[in-house]
Amino acid sequence: MTEQLAPVARWSTIGLLLALLLALTWPASPVFGDESSADAQAVCTPAPNVLRMAQRRPITLDPATARSSSSNFYIGLLFSGLVRGTSDGSIEGDLAIDWEQSEDRRIYTFTLRPETAFADGVPIDADDVVFSIRRALSPEVASSTAQTYLGDILGAKEFRAALRADLPGVRAVDGRTVQIELEQPKSSFLQKLSYPASYVVDANQVEQTGWWLNPNSSGAFVLVDYPRADEGDPIIVTGNRNHHRGAETELIRAEFHPVGGQQAFDTYQRGGFDAIPIAGPTLIQVTDPAHPLSSHVTASPPVSLSYLGFRSETPPFDDPLVRAAFAHAINVDRLVLLQNDGSIQVADGIIPPGIPGYEAGSAGVPGYDPERARELLAESSYGSAEDLPEIIFTLVGRSLNVDWLEWTIAQSLKRNLGVDVKFRTLTFAETLDALDGPSDPKFQLFALGWYADYLDPENFVAALFGSESPVNHFEYSSDTVDSLIAEADDLGFGPDRLALFRAAERQVVGDHPLLPLYFGSDRYLVQPWIEGFDLQVLSDWLSLVSTAQACPA
Repeated sequence: MTEQLAPVARWSTIGLLLALLLALTWPASPVFGDESSADAQAVCTPAPNVLRMAQRRPITLDPATARSSSSNFYIGLLFSGLVRGTSDGSIEGDLAIDWEQSEDRRIYTFTLRPETAFADGVPIDADDVVFSIRRALSPEVASSTAQTYLGDILGAKEFRAALRADLPGVRAVDGRTVQIELEQPKSSFLQKLSYPASYVVDANQVEQTGWWLNPNSSGAFVLVDYPRADEGDPIIVTGNRNHHRGAETELIRAEFHPVGGQQAFDTYQRGGFDAIPIAGPTLIQVTDPAHPLSSHVTASPPVSLSYLGFRSETPPFDDPLVRAAFAHAINVDRLVLLQNDGSIQVADGIIPPGIPGYEAGSAGVPGYDPERARELLAESSYGSAEDLPEIIFTLVGRSLNVDWLEWTIAQSLKRNLGVDVKFRTLTFAETLDALDGPSDPKFQLFALGWYADYLDPENFVAALFGSESPVNHFEYSSDTVDSLIAEADDLGFGPDRLALFRAAERQVVGDHPLLPLYFGSDRYLVQPWIEGFDLQVLSDWLSLVSTAQACPA
């Protein structure tokens, strides 16, 4: 899914230097509150079966339209689909207890669990599944994410475009059997089906305005309280006793507090939070082995990519030589070195190291070469910096306050190419709307990220760079890449399929619709009385919350 740049890019070089000094001089026995012993790590009150976390608020809780990790986090708690992903990248049944695949690999027949129900006790049946998928793909909902993850279904593209009234690829065979037919075989279809777009919603509720503020949950948890953003209170969920895993979640309560930074860290040190995300100076401090919280740090494999994007049909980036010139003019190694808090590494391709198919150094990412950059710009159809149109760098998700990374990129382009960059700002939601909408001549240069929705290279190569992908925000098109993706689709999982995606990756990198910046991984502080915290499946809190019974004796 599309994301803002990782939090590591949101602090200054001065802040980094101060953090490094603090990390180097951190006392061996730091003080926590009034305690001077490293063993007295927190002052807390036992909270049986309660999990308290610092967590961003969602943009929406509607599974059909969610397109950010903050939304998907909560949706994974409140809603269920036919299948769900696991920490090792495999797929297991959720609402479906079993499924069969036809010999031609185009038809999936799912059998629903008999014991699962909505939070109000009404059983979930095949019609609910069919309704939810149809709704997500409907032209009225107009979901770009549903089109991305459910677009392989027979008739989905025409149905989404209002060219047909029915969706022939999804049908209820009987009350407990759902059949999904694809246009053609797709090895990653079950992985795509685990994405929230297909999760089941209550057909009797979703026509109401603001329904998702109090949804009739199909997932393992129900929403207890969703306060207004200006109230600053936590979002609270508790177990859904009518879910098929209700016996595990019935007594669980989870509180997600919309705070971050130093406030979240201070509260964690007092024992007020069980887990918090960390980045920047705080991460540098606590990863020092001498710091008493160093053993609390847990990390995910690197499964995200942050990049500088060029809109390939928008002047001047409609000329591949201009894109190549800009890519060679920026010293990515230096960018990452000077802002690295330990959670990122220089991106040497599109596929991150935590995704099957990654091969170090094989993608051919351009190196820093200012002289070559000037040559490429001179060879382009524009000929020189003076003849380029105005270059606008869109700042995403905040006020017009240029951070160090974007300022350094702009300065590199000025120094090495003579290009003056101007800035404009859009909120994250405005950015997604602009990228999904008609071409905007001002949307030329932007820095965003992509976080894996499932552990497969297709989620990076095909989703981001396939010509027909709704989330191809680079306006990029390549017959070669499309052909390699189609060839990979015809294969089952295995080394030959991965090799095809690597070949597509090399082609994309050579065409320069983006400059890969860094791969990132999540870092959390997790209290020692919490077990089972899995950063690969953050929406699976069953074992996690049930072990959060009390602070240490």
